[in-house]
Amino acid sequence: MIVAITKNTVEMRLFEKLMSLGIPVVCTAREPKGAAFNYVLSNNQEGAYKATDFLIKKGTPKNCTYHGPSVYANQSGTV
Repeated sequence: MIVAITKNTVEMRLFEKLMSLGIPVVCTAREPKGAAFNYVLSNNQEGAYKATDFLIKKGTPKNCTYHGPSVYANQSGTV
C-alpha cells in the first residue's frame, strides 16, 4: 500500500496493522513520525522546476500550479 501522509497525519495504527498482516506499506511525501515505515521522499522544488521547464520547451502557452489549502496563500491572496 502506498500512503501519502500529511504533516497532520498522526494516527498510524491502521498502517501498522496492515504491516502486521504482511501487507507492505510505503509512505510518500514525508517521513512518518514514530513508527518504522519505509518511505520515499522527493525534491519537490526541483521536480516542479523540471516539469515547468519541460512544458515551456514543449511550447505550452499557459502553465499553472495548484497548491493545497489557502493557508499557503501569500498576503496578496495568491498561491
